[in-house]
Formats: sequence, structure tokens, C-alpha cells
Amino acid sequence: MISIIICSTNIDRYDKLKNNVQQTIGIEHEIIRINNNQNIYGICEAYNIGASKARYELLCFIHEDVSFLNTDWGKILLYYFQNKEVGLLGIAGSQYKTKTVGGWWNSGPLVKIKMRQGSKNSNAFQDINKEASGCESCVCIDGIFMATPQKVWKETLFDNKTLKKFHCYDLDYSLSVFGKGYKVLVCYDIFLEHFSTGEYNRVWYDETLKFHRKWQSKLPISIDNISRKEKIEVEWNTKKNMLGFLVSNDYPLSELLKNIFSKMYSFSLKKCIICIIEIYKLKKQYSRSN
Repeated sequence: MISIIICSTNIDRYDKLKNNVQQTIGIEHEIIRINNNQNIYGICEAYNIGASKARYELLCFIHEDVSFLNTDWGKILLYYFQNKEVGLLGIAGSQYKTKTVGGWWNSGPLVKIKMRQGSKNSNAFQDINKEASGCESCVCIDGIFMATPQKVWKETLFDNKTLKKFHCYDLDYSLSVFGKGYKVLVCYDIFLEHFSTGEYNRVWYDETLKFHRKWQSKLPISIDNISRKEKIEVEWNTKKNMLGFLVSNDYPLSELLKNIFSKMYSFSLKKCIICIIEIYKLKKQYSRSN
């Protein structure tokens, strides 16, 4: 049996998701709505409140802008959580969390995901990894869908003291669960549609910096079979990707250089020069587009 917790800001979306869950989950469940249409709570606080009200052992935290596309997905969850070593399960995540400031999705081939993803700019949807099945071990998952036993949540909780907004709660909770020795899984047997993309702005960046300050002594974190070469490649790709974000959001040159030279996993003069050249290209491109 499953307790579903939703931090809700839109009653129409919530009602549609509630109906969808009732039609697809396939097992006994409860839905706990934390009404946050006035933005009273950060998502960590909302989720802790919701989990404290849950009647069932398995907790499932879901964004309200999704729709489940396969039936009996509740039975799938119960099957995977028969293994008491599993502490967290999602439908998107990564096998590596960089030392470099960035999100879980910066990890290139180490990203694991199955989803139907919408777009901000059109009504088109993209099926990502649609034919995949089974699950893969990861170190962190995306907050769009997070399932965890109530026992594990009580050991871990969402860190509403550090993270007071709507970002990085998933990364933080994932690494906390992984650090306690539990398995973190991305499951390909649950297929859902996500109607929107995430919002990555200055608030996201500020919360990401808080997250990295909290975890800086332990990053990077990965599953066991990731080679040093792969890690170095992912770290530098993340730095380049973050430069695009920083330039497009008008951060000063000092912040761009800090991105390159701080939290460095492995020094490379050549890579540093490439990133500096990338700053010039991005600034030129951004000035043309504006």
C-alpha cells in the first residue's frame, strides 16, 4: 500500500493527476495533498509534513504536472521494494554527481531516464528511452517521482533547514539515502508523461550552491564502476554546460571564472583554456540574440 504526497499549487492539475493515479496505480493507496498555492512552504517542508501524515509504509512523492501512462505501477513499486536494500526509486537520475556545481542531468551517458517529456516551446512530446525495462543503480534521482520507505524517510528527512525553496531537495535526499548504504534505483518499468520542463534560474543556482557547500567534502559521488576517465569528462562537460547558464543569466565574469577554476576534480590547463574560449563564444552569441 502506498501513500502519495503531492506539493500542490494548481488545483486543476492536482485533480487530473488524482484521477489518473486512481485509474492506473492498481493497488490500495492514499493521496495527501499539501496545498501550497500561496507558496507558504518550501518543498522540503511540504514533503516532511506530508510524510508525517502518511498511513502506509511506502511513500511516493510526485510532481503534479505528470500523468502515468502504464497501469499497475503501484504493484511494480511494491515488487522492487520487497528488496529491503532499496531505499529510493525514481524514473530519472544519474550514476554520478559531479564535484562541479550543476544538476544531476549534466552527467551525459551516466544519466538514466525513461519518460515522455513535454516542451516549453511547443505541444510536442519526446519519448525518452521508451523501450527500456528493468532498473539501474544510481546515486541520485530527479524529484519528479520519488518512492521511499517511510522507515528510510524517518532516518533521513528532507533538509528544510538548508533548502528552503523548490530545488535540490531530490539531490540532497538521494545522496543522504545512498550515503546510508541503501540502493538508489532508476526504474524503467514505470512510464509517465511530464508536461513541462524544469525552471533553471538564479534561485535554482543559489540553491544549488547551498547544496554543493553542504556536500563539498564528499563530492563527487558515483556508483562503483565509473572510471576516472569518465569522471573527468563529465566534470568538464558540466563546467561548459554551466557556463551557458551563467552567461544567459548575466552573471559577472568573476562567477564564470569561479565556475571553471573552483571545485575542480582534475586540473587540465587545456580544458581551462577551452572553457575560457567558450565564455567568449557564448557572450558573443548571447549579445547577438539580444
